[in-house]
Amino acid sequence: MSPVSAGMRAFLQVAGDFKRISSLAVKGVMTAPTVYAAMKLAPPPSNTITIVTTALQLLSLVWVFQFWFSLKERSLRIKMRVAAAAFLVLSVASFVLIQQFTVPVGHSPEKVVIGYEVKPAVQVLLNPTFGPLDALRSWEYDPDRVWTARSLATMRITIALVWVSTFVALTAYLGIFVILQRRR
Repeated sequence: MSPVSAGMRAFLQVAGDFKRISSLAVKGVMTAPTVYAAMKLAPPPSNTITIVTTALQLLSLVWVFQFWFSLKERSLRIKMRVAAAAFLVLSVASFVLIQQFTVPVGHSPEKVVIGYEVKPAVQVLLNPTFGPLDALRSWEYDPDRVWTARSLATMRITIALVWVSTFVALTAYLGIFVILQRRR
């Protein structure tokens, strides 16, 4: 059997300890993307985003325990502050992006990502009483018919990256917090 690093041992102890608050907090953060998806607050496609987010959260938590566990407390505190600041900034960015570049499909809670550049063929149809969102409704909520492929791809990738990064930053913050608490 290969030796397990002190950081990985600590990670496995936290993951297996249901009674400690830090363990519950880690588990809560890991399930947060699923809760957001169930509440229809995750960006589309919510199932895919949820799976990717949770997987990258687990990877970031393992990273924190494996590579940062042995760092000095001062270094961990700096990383914790950076993770907290990143979480705050990314949370706001994620909220703004989702509000500005996603649209509910009809009266359902399902959403589609919209672009920032309308196709030239659609642009000629637009007027003060018929805008891009009207065109989207007319074409059965198919954003590919209204916005350019480049603008849709840019927004889909940007929203997904910001969303995932938000949860990774939160997970890193919490992982560092757990490390610091275990040292006390």
